[in-house]
Amino acid sequence: IWKPTAVNNFKLWLDASDSSTITHSSNAVSQWSDKSGNNKHATQANAANQPTLVSDRIEFDGTDDFLSFSDLGVSDPITLFMVMRPHTLSTDDRILSINGNSYLGSLRFGSNTSLELYNGGWYSINSTTALSSNQNTLISLIVDSSHNAATTVNGVAQNTLSSSQFLANGVSTNLGGKLFVGSTGYGNTYHGGFSEVILISSALSTTERQKIEGYLGHKWGLVANLPSNHPYKS
Repeated sequence: IWKPTAVNNFKLWLDASDSSTITHSSNAVSQWSDKSGNNKHATQANAANQPTLVSDRIEFDGTDDFLSFSDLGVSDPITLFMVMRPHTLSTDDRILSINGNSYLGSLRFGSNTSLELYNGGWYSINSTTALSSNQNTLISLIVDSSHNAATTVNGVAQNTLSSSQFLANGVSTNLGGKLFVGSTGYGNTYHGGFSEVILISSALSTTERQKIEGYLGHKWGLVANLPSNHPYKS
C-alpha cells in the first residue's frame, strides 16, 4: 500500500487514526506524536488547554485549546496537507500559526466560507470552493522556493498567490518558529477538529500532490468530493 512517506523531504505527520500516536487522559490530549520520524511532537502540558480526542479526530473547543511544537526548522518551499472539520468558521479564528507578531504562515478563516494565509497581509486561498461547517475537508497549500503559493480544496484548484504580493511586504512563509495547531497560542482559537496534518519541506509536483490527496481522500471518506478527473478518485 502506497504511503505519503514515499515522498521525499517528509517533515511532519500527525494522524488521528493511529491511536498509538495520541497521549491522553480521559480523552484530554497532552501529546499528538509525529509519525514522520523527526520527533516533532505537538504537545500541551496545561490540562485546561488540552484538546479532546473524539473518535477519528482531535477537537479544539474554540476557546483556549491548542497544541504547540518545538522549532520545526522548515521554511519555503513547503507543502502542507490538512484534513479538518471546522464547526464554526468565525472570522479571524486561527487554524495554524507560528508564535510571533508577524503570523507568517498563519492560516485563518477570513469569513464564513473563506480561508486565508498571512504572508505580510491576509490573502484568500480558496476561490472556487467554499468551506462548510461540520464537514471533513481536505486542504493542500504549496509555497514554492520563489514564494508563489497555490492551494486546493478537496483536490480542486483554488487561488494562486504570486511572490510579488508576499515579497512586496518583505516576507516569506516561515514555519521555523513555534508552530501552534488550533490557535495563535494567545487567542483567536479554532473551533473544530483535525484528523491529519502532513508537512513536507518541498513544493510537490502535481502528480505527488494528487497521490497524497488520493491517499487522504480514500482514508477519510472524501473521495466523492474529489473532482471527476482526479487520477486517484478510484
